[in-house]
Amino acid sequence: MHDGNDGNYLMAIINSRLFVFIYRLLALEAGRVLAQVKPGVFYQLPMYTPNYHSDTPDKERYDEIVTRVKAMLETKKQLAKLQDDKDKNYYENKCASLDKRIDRLVLTFKHFPPLLC
Repeated sequence: MHDGNDGNYLMAIINSRLFVFIYRLLALEAGRVLAQVKPGVFYQLPMYTPNYHSDTPDKERYDEIVTRVKAMLETKKQLAKLQDDKDKNYYENKCASLDKRIDRLVLTFKHFPPLLC
């Protein structure tokens, strides 16, 4: 990462439904998991770097994405320690909610190529 760009932002983009959808379109591997990522296809994917150094809507979205990813990682750690199914269910639902919110935030960036809009 450069210029202080948070790796959590990149993690959110790469794991977003939009990114996975675009990857599968380019790789023509419907139904296959991303475990077999092809670097040539990966580097073709649109990666928008928001202006995260000033007070802009991009900065606000960037900060919220990073905050949500950190919350997701913490929730996953807590989930891994749990034994009780009731508690696991709570944390699994929390992860699903965070994941949906991150996906929605990724979609709010308006700077994807016209093909994707």
